[in-house]
Amino acid sequence: MSGSQGRKSSDKIFNSESISNLTKPQLFSLYDEDITNPTESNSLYQIVNDSKLKSTQDKVQLSNDNSTLFQKLIHFIFSLFVLGVSGIIYLEISQNLHDNHQLHSSFTSKPVIVINKIIKWVFNDNIPLLLQHEWIIYAIEGILFGSVIPILDLIFLQKSKAQLKNDDSSLFGILRIVNAMLGVAFGIRKLDWSSSLQAAGVWGLLNIVMWLFFDGTISLLMESLLASIGVTISCLQEFQNIDSTIIRNSYEISQFLYFEDFYFLGFLIFGKLGRYLFF
Repeated sequence: MSGSQGRKSSDKIFNSESISNLTKPQLFSLYDEDITNPTESNSLYQIVNDSKLKSTQDKVQLSNDNSTLFQKLIHFIFSLFVLGVSGIIYLEISQNLHDNHQLHSSFTSKPVIVINKIIKWVFNDNIPLLLQHEWIIYAIEGILFGSVIPILDLIFLQKSKAQLKNDDSSLFGILRIVNAMLGVAFGIRKLDWSSSLQAAGVWGLLNIVMWLFFDGTISLLMESLLASIGVTISCLQEFQNIDSTIIRNSYEISQFLYFEDFYFLGFLIFGKLGRYLFF
């Protein structure tokens, strides 16, 4: 029994050696096992292949980076365009945010004088004809409104863009707050108010309700509140140098609340829109 097993194992060894001899080249005996060992030429060949592969990968990575950079540039330009158009629409709609008493519709277009002053300072009073158009000023104001909140988020909140994106609402949420703003514009103008202070006070309460309902984040509340107060003070100071009829009422509570409400609502809407576009 053991003899038969020995013959079988020897037959297997003989068969494997025969197959190996058949598959080996005729000149294999001259090179022996060195043919399978890495030589200098093989190493150089491998280095060349590795360098070609790395070069190809670098080109692909560079192409992807360029494509990503181009996409970011297009997205940035598109975001500025959307904010500019939104600024024009917002300022046109906001002319209905008055109570037919002291809060006149012309006041909503007055704040752009601050931007006009900045433009005059930049261009040394030689303002280009394009920048003298009212809609261009509205577009610039929309871009500023939409950029302030995202910039403040990145500076003070120390959050990543993904976190800020998750904290913010979707486009549907922005459309809802715009719809609410239209309701406020209609109500402020159409309802009968006993005084402008009453209208401005109710508008301010509605702004807080809209913030609670559509956002609710402390960051947007504080940023919108501080930014609107700063711009309101700048506007009231500038009005004193323009219209003597406003000087008597510039520091009345109703006037201050009116501009505060106007800019708080603007920063609330454009802040959410800016977060949506840039994050």
